Amino acid sequence: MLETLLRPGQSANDLPKHEAGGVGSGSLCQIGVNGQLYHGAQYLPFAPNGINWIAQNGLDVLSYNFTGCIMAVFDHEGTRKVAHISTGPSQDCKIAWDELKKSCSNVLEFRPSDFVDNQGKTFVGCYGLITSDLQTYAITTVQDRGQYVISSIKMAHLLR
Repeated sequence: MLETLLRPGQSANDLPKHEAGGVGSGSLCQIGVNGQLYHGAQYLPFAPNGINWIAQNGLDVLSYNFTGCIMAVFDHEGTRKVAHISTGPSQDCKIAWDELKKSCSNVLEFRPSDFVDNQGKTFVGCYGLITSDLQTYAITTVQDRGQYVISSIKMAHLLR
């Protein structure tokens, strides 16, 4: 599980941070999702104005660029899905997400940015991680003495 491989102070240079490369339509989408593994975890890119998702397939799922977005895992149409739900101005999918949840089961959601801990260093970004056994984590990255490093890995509390 990815959270056991990462440590505060460790370089974050090999963690992915690319975005989806497209914009969602305000609902479920799969933009820029390719199933590529990073340290055994699937990467789910952020898609503005989208509920970008990937099938969990029993793997950890890592996503980046959380500044208020929601990360969730849920069962929908026979598939366990992990999503990065866009919530920014002019790209807010919260109403669509609330509507979608009515047709889902086993919904767990959290806001990774609520758990940012930059340890007094220059904040770079926030990752969300949902592990194969449904643990939720926020991973904060910072600039520290010119290096891009992990400053904290915090277990995150669910929104519901």
